[in-house]
Amino acid sequence: MNTDELQEPGNLSERKRAWENLTESTAWVELMQVLQQQADSLQQDILFGPVASEGDVYMMERKKGQLEGRLSLAGTVNTIIQNIEFDLQQAIEREDYE
Repeated sequence: MNTDELQEPGNLSERKRAWENLTESTAWVELMQVLQQQADSLQQDILFGPVASEGDVYMMERKKGQLEGRLSLAGTVNTIIQNIEFDLQQAIEREDYE
């Protein structure tokens, strides 16, 4: 499937439905719960962990990166869905215009 075919309303609707099905699955819910538990633990370590040496500073920075990665996953999926919705609306408007 080429890029133009991906932008057709039917294909966009199918892609949107696939992403929505993913986020509604029990596996997704479980994954989000695990990631939230990990994020909570990382936040606790970052906020209350001792920093006694240069090595501790590097460890904190590493944990900040891990935290950001976990927190960004759900946001990334939501952004993908919003982008597909926008592309779908544009594709429908193009079809109406033609």
